[in-house]
Amino acid sequence: MVPSMVEAPFLPKCRGPGDASNFDDYEEEPLRISGTEKCAKEFAEF
Repeated sequence: MVPSMVEAPFLPKCRGPGDASNFDDYEEEPLRISGTEKCAKEFAEF
């Protein structure tokens, strides 16, 4: 194989390292905590 440069089809605009403007916003779902330990045996020594 011969390496070749391919131009990207889309280059998003980025204002900085923490810029998340290219992602959609979603409502967060509440965290559901189980009342029972499902894997207690597997993580007994953890």
